[in-house]
Amino acid sequence: MILVDSFEWDEIDRLYDRLKNIGDRNLNTVAEAGQRGAAHLRQAEIEAEAGTIIVPVNCSQQLYDVVAVTDARAGMDEVDKRVMHITLVHNPKRGEYFQRLGLGRV
Repeated sequence: MILVDSFEWDEIDRLYDRLKNIGDRNLNTVAEAGQRGAAHLRQAEIEAEAGTIIVPVNCSQQLYDVVAVTDARAGMDEVDKRVMHITLVHNPKRGEYFQRLGLGRV
């Protein structure tokens, strides 16, 4: 049995620890287990910083695109975010037609 610990220290300082045990009998070396831990931390990092923006409809917008967000009210100046989900909203009664983009870290 191979055991490896992986940590994201900045997130632990910010939010305390959240433990998750991942078991995989196909991992044969410590290096493979370390890579699995790093991949899990990377996926958690991408999903952790969630945010939503509303934009005009853009037919070329795709999942996992990197977009630069600028909003002086939020103190953001060309902050790169990754598109994690796209929702098209059409409300003819209110004359609304826009996209809601769910964002994550790059």
